[in-house]
Amino acid sequence: MTRKNTEPLGDYLKNRIAVGDTECWEWTASRNKGGYGQAICWLKTHGTILAHRLSYIHFKGPIPVGHDICHTCDNPSCINPDHLWDGTPKENMRDMIRKGRSGKRKGHGAVPEEKYGEIKQKYASGVSIGKLAAEYGVKYDAIFYVCVTLDKRAKESSVS
Repeated sequence: MTRKNTEPLGDYLKNRIAVGDTECWEWTASRNKGGYGQAICWLKTHGTILAHRLSYIHFKGPIPVGHDICHTCDNPSCINPDHLWDGTPKENMRDMIRKGRSGKRKGHGAVPEEKYGEIKQKYASGVSIGKLAAEYGVKYDAIFYVCVTLDKRAKESSVS
């Protein structure tokens, strides 16, 4: 994937953080509703990438397809690569539950991984996210995660 921004990636990240007492590298630029940093206009095809994912790619390398980038510090605005690890959505959910942060408020945990392929196939054939959510008895966000977010992340993992 090609970058829109011409500023060197290391400088881009460094110029948008504040380091506090917790050793977290706090993203000081744009954030989404969940508090995650957004690297706006970084990617030609999508326009944004979550800052912690961009940091992971820069410092640790490509993100395995379908993996989440998780925080050991549980600070969504942190982009410190020492606080980031890659894991499957299932591992991320287990980590959240273990730490007492259920993720079910987002509805993502409600879709069994073994159904992802089936859901993606139906979505690709034209079934709407709303209809799929009703069919599987989950929230819109859960189906959106399976059909859109995971594909976007797969494309992001190849940022060069």
